[in-house]
Amino acid sequence: MIRVVHGVMIVSIFWYALASEYLFPHQENGLDRTIAIGFVVTCVLTIGIALIVRARMITPALAALQKAPDDAAALGRWRSGAVASDVFANAVALYGSGLRGIGGTLADSAPFYIAGLVLMVLWWPKPPER
Repeated sequence: MIRVVHGVMIVSIFWYALASEYLFPHQENGLDRTIAIGFVVTCVLTIGIALIVRARMITPALAALQKAPDDAAALGRWRSGAVASDVFANAVALYGSGLRGIGGTLADSAPFYIAGLVLMVLWWPKPPER
């Protein structure tokens, strides 16, 4: 089930890019450099928070599941951590959509879409080994 959620969230990144390009009107107006830097800093902070969440939720849960594969609480923490990771990766892609919506070019927003996709692929949920 969690892989389905993950797959849907990956597909949603493509929808963000398509919607930003074709469905919503926007004008490329020479985005202020300060705003672009703010989006980059927010993106980096989001990835940092995601790494902390993964370290605090997924890593201990996997260790507990290796010792006791039937530990329902650890499995719940693992699932919660995996979904939280997906949400953070998806947020990175949404920053690209937001940047495009306020006047950035596709070249400005593409790195955010790509970063979100890369994180989603790197954080593909692997079931705990039993």
